[in-house]
Amino acid sequence: MELLREAFDLVLPRHCAGCRAPGTDLCSACAMPLTLPPRPDHRRDVPRLWTVATYDHPVSDIVNAYKEQARTSLAIPLGHALAAGVRSALPP
Repeated sequence: MELLREAFDLVLPRHCAGCRAPGTDLCSACAMPLTLPPRPDHRRDVPRLWTVATYDHPVSDIVNAYKEQARTSLAIPLGHALAAGVRSALPP
């Protein structure tokens, strides 16, 4: 399977959605903010919010690549981050 992936990369090379590093859809450095523990986001005049990551680089680039470029392989790390946030927001 790895040989097939490498052959495919020659024709349509992959790059990290966050930093554009070659050979991967999402490098470990750019995936790291999505793996941090969810934390409360205290803002006035809104219900209690939980956040997994700040919406700036690389997270904003990852979300945009998923939504605007149809990089569906990013659904897995984004889904895991979303699930962690939802679990944290639920009452004990």
